[in-house]
Amino acid sequence: MTMRRRNVMIMVAVVCLLLVVTIIFHCCCNNKIDIERAVASAIHGDKLCLEHVYEDEEWDSVHILRPYQDPRQLGLQVSHSDLKGLKNLSLTDQYCTLIFAYKGRLVAYSPIRRAVVDLSDMKGTKFPRSHVFQMKNKGPHSTLFFKSKWARLALLPHRKNTGLNA
Repeated sequence: MTMRRRNVMIMVAVVCLLLVVTIIFHCCCNNKIDIERAVASAIHGDKLCLEHVYEDEEWDSVHILRPYQDPRQLGLQVSHSDLKGLKNLSLTDQYCTLIFAYKGRLVAYSPIRRAVVDLSDMKGTKFPRSHVFQMKNKGPHSTLFFKSKWARLALLPHRKNTGLNA
């Protein structure tokens, strides 16, 4: 084998190795998911439990990142790349972000458009996996309540008739 051919083979091997490392790093470090459609379809029922919205990994709590909120305020262990993604999402008022965590460490997160469900007025930012939301119809606005009395989700009136009462 000539020296030139050997150098080309080594360069190809290095490029392939870098590609594999990049793919692994991207899969392991970027925990952004898209569950907006699952949340939106679950809202049409009389109860919403986030427990079955995301089942790819184990999680024990959900945190809500409001617009313009610093993700570090949630007190979660977050990788540098995920922290950067969360900061970018929190810079606009169009999204709230659901952050799924297990034992205080970020597992996955998903931006939810406020036109689908507005999480920004909720009292509290951390909720156990087993919390159940209930829909209530209040005039032109629908409100989604937790069974615990201290938290609620305000739904924007993007659909005509929810037909749900407590």
